[in-house]
Amino acid sequence: MPQSTTHEKPKPTTKNGAVELLRILAITCILFHHYQQLSGVYFPGGINFYNGRFPFQYLVELFFLLSGFLAHRYERQIRDGLSFGTYLKGRIARLFPGMIAADLFCYAFMAFYFRQYGSYWMDIPINKWRLLITLLGMGAGWFTPATQINSPTWYISVLFLCLLLLYLLTRLAQKTGKDTGIFCAGMILLGVAGWEFVLRAGPECSTIPFWNIYSARGYYAFFMGVLLAKLKERGIPVSVQIVWLAAGCGTLLWYLLAPGLLLSRINVVLALVIYPPFLLLLVSDRALGASGTWKGIVRLGKLSYSVYLWHVPFFLAAFTILLQKGIYVDLKKPVWMLCYAILSWGVGCAAFYLLEMPLRKICAAVGKVSKKDN
Repeated sequence: MPQSTTHEKPKPTTKNGAVELLRILAITCILFHHYQQLSGVYFPGGINFYNGRFPFQYLVELFFLLSGFLAHRYERQIRDGLSFGTYLKGRIARLFPGMIAADLFCYAFMAFYFRQYGSYWMDIPINKWRLLITLLGMGAGWFTPATQINSPTWYISVLFLCLLLLYLLTRLAQKTGKDTGIFCAGMILLGVAGWEFVLRAGPECSTIPFWNIYSARGYYAFFMGVLLAKLKERGIPVSVQIVWLAAGCGTLLWYLLAPGLLLSRINVVLALVIYPPFLLLLVSDRALGASGTWKGIVRLGKLSYSVYLWHVPFFLAAFTILLQKGIYVDLKKPVWMLCYAILSWGVGCAAFYLLEMPLRKICAAVGKVSKKDN
């Protein structure tokens, strides 16, 4: 960000080892979840990350919550005069290089699979229009029905939308003299209402621009994260945090023992009731890892975004190559799920250093985006 003539830029946020550990564990659970989903494997009597007792697919809500919590730091910069162009370039330089590389890789293998076998991999149709929308970061939650090539990147698409809305809402709050928290609360309600609409009207409502099954999940979770950061900044009484944590634990136990009423709305409950108090506990001054001494965990946490981007393209590539070579692998063995997770972290690490970082530097050079903006 260009030097301000009237305001001093905030110092970069110190990484929290406990939060990074949480991110690493969540990403790994997502790897297990997609392994079982893509392979159709179920472990009778064991822990299942897909169609199991705990809905691991809604760990994405935790990612939105974390992203919103960390994005709160942009609010002061926006109020201090950060231009929309500079803000936009920073977000694009952070999110898009790795996403574009993973999407193109995924598209190439999906096209190869279609030419070889005459059918779409996982019934995901591919064409140049779908690829273009995906590369623009609008594959889900925006104007069209979900069109992402690399399915996990729906989160990136909605996150990008939420980050743009954060800028606009902060400017609106500044012009009207209102607190940004009011608009964040409004977005949370809009997201909850959108999910309720999905439940009542059916999947077809997911085609409504900016208010569908994907954007709704982003709205209530991301802006809950922003609101949570604002509340922490102002100070949340310890008694309130204890009550909230107890309520979160009790609600989670209730769901695990008797899902019933919470089953279709557990994603909302996780984002608003269960995840927030645990996040507050981790980011507190007394939290384990807050001292910044967990260097290894922090470094591994930096790779989590790349691992998330590349784990499905890696599965597709490995599946296609093994199929071409006629090599049979018994995917029902848990050891292969563990191997997939370890290799996915390896692929993510390689992609981060060999692709994502060089592409980010190019973007930064072209757009003149500083590390503090990125």
